[in-house]
Order: sequence, then C-alpha cells, then structure tokens
Amino acid sequence: MVAAQAGLGLDAVEWSLAERAQLPAGKPPAARIAEYFVPAVRDGPKGRFKLNMMEGNWCAAGASFAAMQAAGTEDLESAGIPHAYRVSGQELEDDAVKAGAWLPVAAVLEGSRPNVGDLAIYNRGSAQDWTRHVGRVVEVREDGYTSIDANGAGAAWALSEKLWTQASLRGFIRYPVSAGVGLGKLVVYGAGAVLLAYGVSRLWRRR
Repeated sequence: MVAAQAGLGLDAVEWSLAERAQLPAGKPPAARIAEYFVPAVRDGPKGRFKLNMMEGNWCAAGASFAAMQAAGTEDLESAGIPHAYRVSGQELEDDAVKAGAWLPVAAVLEGSRPNVGDLAIYNRGSAQDWTRHVGRVVEVREDGYTSIDANGAGAAWALSEKLWTQASLRGFIRYPVSAGVGLGKLVVYGAGAVLLAYGVSRLWRRR
C-alpha cells in the first residue's frame, strides 16, 4: 500500500476512475468522446490554435480532459500542469521535456519512480514512430504499476497492469504534488482501489 501526496494528478486519477465507473464497461459514447477533443490545442508557426477535432484515438484527449477537470481550466499550463491540452502523446511528451517534468525510462530502470497521478507514455509501434499511447498511474508497486488508460482495452477507460521493464514504456510526465490541502488531504492507494480521505465529498463539474 502506497500513501501519496495530494495534487492535480491525484485529482485527475479520481475523476478518471469516476468516469470509468459511470460508463457501461467504461466505454463512452461518441458524443462524450467528442467532448474530450473540444479543448485540444496545437502549436504552429503562427502560435497556438484550437484543433477543432471531434474524434480519433482518444488516449491523450481523455488524459487531458481528466487534467482539465482537476485543474478547473482548459489552460492546463496556467494551473501548473507541465503540458498543454493535447490529443497527441508525442506532444504531451515534448511539453514535459520542455517543462523539465519528463522522467525517461532509463531513469526508471535505474530505480526512479513516478508518483500516482503521473502520465505514462508508451510507443505505439516502433520507437521511431510518432504515435504514442498514454495512461495515468493509479498505483505503484515494487515490480510495476497500475494505470487507468483512456482508449484502453475495448476502446474504453481501462485499468491495466504494467511492469517497469515493459518494452514499449518511454517514460512518465511528472505532475506537481503538494503536502495537502484543507483537512490534511491524503490519498492512499492499494490493492487496485483508491481510498480517498478528504473529510468532505467532492462534486466534480461535468461538461
């Protein structure tokens, strides 16, 4: 069992698990997936612009949507999150590198570990391809971790078990953490469950 500090990553985990729980088999309808894409941005020669996408592979979009629920704003970077609202795992990784928040797999294999709430980035295909897959760490164990993946198995919000030595793992995006808020906010993760000792219930804004 791992006790984790409070932070936006943990709030995004809570939201993601709640989203999964309310959907049949964790699978959102097309209209809900479209919502995940609406705030997405990309950086171009003339600056940042809205992509205006409505569909596609939604692992990065789902992770960004969860981060938006935690941060309370589409401007994730203004809330201290080390990436913008992206629909591309490569762009998430690039943002994290620029922000100094990237934990590469080489460091993980040497013993460094992500926090619960951090994003995991994987190759989708060969390491030279631009495509990526994205998940969010829910539990950290000695041999690996559990993640909640948007557009995971079954094209759904899915929990998956991973090893630190997984060949496709590229690294993790570290989210900011804090010692706690209010009534000593502490989140405890174990046995695949999330036990939230907030002292008060939280009502998430639905979009």
